[in-house]
Amino acid sequence: MKHNEEIKAEVLRERSNCAVAEYEVCLARATEANNGKQPTSRQIVEALDDWRSRFGATVSPLGASYATEEAWRKVAADSEKAAREELLASSAELQSLNALEKQALELQRQAKAQADKLAALFAEYSALPAKAASANEQLWKVTMEREALGEPLNAKFNEAYTALVGGNLQFTAVTAQIAATIATRELRLQILDGIEVDAENELAKLEVRNRELAKLLGRPKLELK
Repeated sequence: MKHNEEIKAEVLRERSNCAVAEYEVCLARATEANNGKQPTSRQIVEALDDWRSRFGATVSPLGASYATEEAWRKVAADSEKAAREELLASSAELQSLNALEKQALELQRQAKAQADKLAALFAEYSALPAKAASANEQLWKVTMEREALGEPLNAKFNEAYTALVGGNLQFTAVTAQIAATIATRELRLQILDGIEVDAENELAKLEVRNRELAKLLGRPKLELK
């Protein structure tokens, strides 16, 4: 019967990247499958390939790899880590390491969540001027519309209607248009009042959020007027 070291050397010739823990786990599995007897190198290699299959390794019947060299390195690393954990399952040090790794993963999750939150807050902060500009434009349009509905509108109607009565039919459409505007002037002014209130409320909300975001981000308060 071949010596254990000789069998191990044969295994390593076929699977040169087989590490220590991997070999020990697969030797034990092959021995168990062989009813406790010394397994052959081929049986150990088969146990190794089966063990690695859970980490994404695929091997042809001839032993050729279907994975890239980089992928194989990852398979070998993941396989060795899992094998080491299986061998040291009862180790207090391993349990401590696992706890630390879980804490590290949780901290990474929290860090990513915080980074995402920070990015969202900065995006909202950066968008405030554009939103304020839209509200300010509404207020400007309200002002222009009110001016257009004021006394100058009456003067235009007087001029157009006088010309129409004087026989200038070119002022027919203009007179009708201005008359319709005057007839709906009160309603138009009420609508403008509502638009103004909405725009001012929006600016007030943006100003509150401006102060909040500036404080959260450690940035200067933006000029929104």
